[in-house]
Amino acid sequence: MYLLEEVVVELALHHLETGARKAALTSGILDHRLCRETILHFVTEPEAAALATFHDIRLRPDFKVGDSIVICNAGGCIVVSARFSVGPIFH
Repeated sequence: MYLLEEVVVELALHHLETGARKAALTSGILDHRLCRETILHFVTEPEAAALATFHDIRLRPDFKVGDSIVICNAGGCIVVSARFSVGPIFH
């Protein structure tokens, strides 16, 4: 079995990804480890909120493929909303 460690980094703006990737490399977060490979993901703020929400409710008995949530980020000067749906999990 090949184990993966996933690191999710929230970015307010997509054009910041290059600098964030460089910072992750410099920090050593992606260094080789004997136990597993590390994968780095960059997501928007609404995507990070959806991932956290799905993580919190994943064990609910009524949580299933096809369910959707709407994330509304109304902080700061702009309002961003996005809809996310649960898809099938592939192993």
